[in-house]
Amino acid sequence: MRSRPILHGFLALGAVAVVGTFALRPWAPFEGSILPDAPSAGVADIAFEHASPLAAHIRMSALKGESLIEVSHEGKETILVSVPEDWRRTEVRNVPLQSVTEEPPMLGYRRWTLPEGASVTYYSKDSPVNLLIHNPGRVPLKVRGIRVDLDTETTLQEIVLVHDEPTLLW
Repeated sequence: MRSRPILHGFLALGAVAVVGTFALRPWAPFEGSILPDAPSAGVADIAFEHASPLAAHIRMSALKGESLIEVSHEGKETILVSVPEDWRRTEVRNVPLQSVTEEPPMLGYRRWTLPEGASVTYYSKDSPVNLLIHNPGRVPLKVRGIRVDLDTETTLQEIVLVHDEPTLLW
């Protein structure tokens, strides 16, 4: 059996290791959330919540560092879409304006309700280069993305299937 001073020394060493790990490690977001902390420069996160397989469309036009991002879907249900908190809704098409509602911002994101047939356009003063698409449910999500860069006169088109892991668009 070990003596008490040696045992206390091992416990103290263990405590220092635990405290040191937390002190040197940057704060990580809660792992149960569907989105990470606020987006890093160049990448914006978007999450889709839906009950049935879904085909969504994202059309983005960028000019001088700003962008308009249109989000729509072909589902026969109301879906929830989380976008960066600083994106501002500028236009709603195909449904009454009051049917596209928002929840208060949380963790750097704003959650919007998009009814069947809705098309919503958002303005971002910091145009993302890429979008990281999240699909927290177990139901398949197909996203067709079109990005038009008016500064460089280029267009990128991509279709991604998002199932288990977040997927980068563009």
